[in-house]
Amino acid sequence: MSTFAIQEMRYLTLSLGDHAVITMWDFVRQEACSLRTHLRLSAVRNMVAVGIPDVVCMKISGHKSRSVFDRYNVVSMSDVAEATQKLENRKLQVKMELAPKLAPAIEKQNRKSLKTA
Repeated sequence: MSTFAIQEMRYLTLSLGDHAVITMWDFVRQEACSLRTHLRLSAVRNMVAVGIPDVVCMKISGHKSRSVFDRYNVVSMSDVAEATQKLENRKLQVKMELAPKLAPAIEKQNRKSLKTA
């Protein structure tokens, strides 16, 4: 796009209702900013989803503060459901690992309770 075309774009106007008129240049700038924000949001969500540590994601995305990064790292209901499922799976795995180790102690406790009854 030539410099002349860009200069002309600044003076084209867009009507947005009764009295709202903005220049085409302002409209393009707003849309570009919105697109950049959505791309950054998608990038952060994708990095977190594949397991990249938050500190590394912040470095890549250019976030300097944790509070702004957390606004981009939105948690969805499917994220919560997935985390809950992982916790349940881990709980079951721990039970299966501990069962053989605890079996003798449980038997001993049962024998004591039978003797006293």
